[in-house]
Amino acid sequence: MVAALEPLLRRGPRQPPSLRERRAIAAGFERALATARRPPGGLTAAVPVRAEEVLLAEEALEALVARLRDPARPVDPEAFDGVTDLLCDGSGPLYQWAEPSTLRRRARVLCGDL
Repeated sequence: MVAALEPLLRRGPRQPPSLRERRAIAAGFERALATARRPPGGLTAAVPVRAEEVLLAEEALEALVARLRDPARPVDPEAFDGVTDLLCDGSGPLYQWAEPSTLRRRARVLCGDL
């Protein structure tokens, strides 16, 4: 198994994400914010966001979106991976219960790390 991972390990530093990738993740956070602002709807296959936590983290998430959309500032690839995880991990604080303000704290830290 380790031998199969060797090509990945030898690739060197990860390339910065493209502006297209950055915009796609930013749009995901914008959808989460829009969903949190709406009254609960009907059944859907999507994992629902924790509206109260998203609204509590609104300022931090909007700053994260602005940072991702800023083409003049490069983004650290490892921090971008963390931002992607925050959006895409269905077991993370965007979707599942966590200590209060966890989402806001993580968004602030990741925004600073970008």
